[in-house]
Amino acid sequence: MIELTINNTKIKAKKGSTILQAALANGIYIPNFCYDKRLVPYGGCRVCIVEIEGQRKLEASCATLAKEGMIVNSESPKVRKARQTVLELMLVHHPLDCPVCDKAGECDLQEIVFKYGKPEGRFIRDRKDSVSDVRGPLVELTANVSESALNTRDAVLSGLSAEDSLQQYSQHSAKYSSATTVDSVLISVQQEPSSARPQDF
Repeated sequence: MIELTINNTKIKAKKGSTILQAALANGIYIPNFCYDKRLVPYGGCRVCIVEIEGQRKLEASCATLAKEGMIVNSESPKVRKARQTVLELMLVHHPLDCPVCDKAGECDLQEIVFKYGKPEGRFIRDRKDSVSDVRGPLVELTANVSESALNTRDAVLSGLSAEDSLQQYSQHSAKYSSATTVDSVLISVQQEPSSARPQDF
């Protein structure tokens, strides 16, 4: 066993364990995303960074071995500022649909952003613009969440009939780079005869 200090608390940990493992084993919370005890640590998410006394740069606690007498701080102003920047970069390409997401309330990212994140982002630009995977005339898989692409798609679709929009959607899917399966539902509803639609009560 070794003894170290994390956030002004002296703890004991097994020799060979990482700082994150030592902290979690002693009830000290350090936020993390990529850590899994079944996998080899590699410090990919950089959310678990900590400040170690005597070292110039911040280290990923999931990939740094705990040592005898080590003094670690996971909540210093320097760490919190760096963690905010990491989360800010993560959210650049992350769909911001928490109110309708099935994982809302059970999402680690949501909870960590609420605790450490900033109310505004510095990166004002379109999100991903990768090529969509069109599986058929009604299904398109995409990770894009570009507001400008959504506006362009809606503007084009609004001027077309249901038949024409379906044809344009399948032939020129690249124009609608932010379309999701929700569009499939909307297009299919447009094609239904009015008598088949549920009436308002």
